Amino acid sequence: MLFGGIVSIVLGVMIWRQFPLSGVWAIGVLLGIKLLFGGMIMVATGSTVRAVAGAMDTAAEGAEDGAEDAAAEGAEDAAAAEAQ
Repeated sequence: MLFGGIVSIVLGVMIWRQFPLSGVWAIGVLLGIKLLFGGMIMVATGSTVRAVAGAMDTAAEGAEDGAEDAAAEGAEDAAAAEAQ
């Protein structure tokens, strides 16, 4: 976001210096830069959400496997105690 702000300030100064001639290209350049940075933010956010979701799935699977293993060991211990 900092880089986007700096670019906006630089372009604002460029437009201010060449105001009568800048109207032709200023809207297109500013809109293009806004769309570019907005797209980059969306891609970064999506990648982060995907990574967090993957980590949560991995943690949940590990917790389920641990609970199943503990239950199986408890059942085996109970069966062994009854056999004695």
